[in-house]
Amino acid sequence: MKEGQPSLYEFMTPRQNLRYFGHLLGISNLKERVEEALELTGLQVQADKPVLQLSFGTKRRVGLALAYLKEAPVLLMDEASAGLDVRSVAEMRNTIRRYASLGRAVLLTGHEMGFLEAVCDCIAVLHAGRIVVEGRLAELVQRLGLQPYLEVWCEDQPAVGEVLSVEAGLFRTKVSLGQAGHLNWGSVRHLRLQQSPLERLLQEDVHVEG
Repeated sequence: MKEGQPSLYEFMTPRQNLRYFGHLLGISNLKERVEEALELTGLQVQADKPVLQLSFGTKRRVGLALAYLKEAPVLLMDEASAGLDVRSVAEMRNTIRRYASLGRAVLLTGHEMGFLEAVCDCIAVLHAGRIVVEGRLAELVQRLGLQPYLEVWCEDQPAVGEVLSVEAGLFRTKVSLGQAGHLNWGSVRHLRLQQSPLERLLQEDVHVEG
C-alpha cells in the first residue's frame, strides 16, 4: 500500500467496497469475512458511511480491511502513518499489530521513527542500497549502546558524562540517566531527553552489519 489513499469507490461505503472486491476475488463466506475485516480494522461504526465522508486515516484502514479480506500473506506499506492525526496514528498502529498477530507479515517503510518503534518487531536500516543494520530493536539498543540519555548544556564542565562540544560558552554533554543524579543542576541551562533509538541510529551514522 503506497503512501496516500487506497483505490476505493468513494460513493460506496466500506462494507460495499469490501463486498464488491470480495465478489471479484471469488471469496467464499463473503458476508462473514467482510464482518471479520471490519472488526479487525475497527471500522464497524464507519462501515455504512460513504467513503467520500471518511477521514484520510479511516480510508487507509479500509485498505487494510481489503488486504485482510484477500488473506494477503505479506502486506507492504509505505509511510503508513504519513498525513494522519494523533488518533488515526494510534488506530493504524493497533490495526497493523492485530493484522500481524494473525501470522501475516507486514513490511513497513518510513521515516517516522516513533511509529516504527511502536509497531515493528524487527528493523532494517538501508544505506546506499544495502542493509547495514538489522535485528530486533531491543537487541540493537543493547548491542549498539542506544539507551536513552540526557543531552545537557552546562555553564561549568560536568564531572560526569561525555562533553560533545562547547557552544556559546556552554558545555554540551551526553549524560546517562544513571549519571543524572550527579549533575550540578544549578549549572544546567538547557536539557533534552534523547529517547528514540532509531532516530539516534540514523543521526549518529552507525553502520554495523550483521
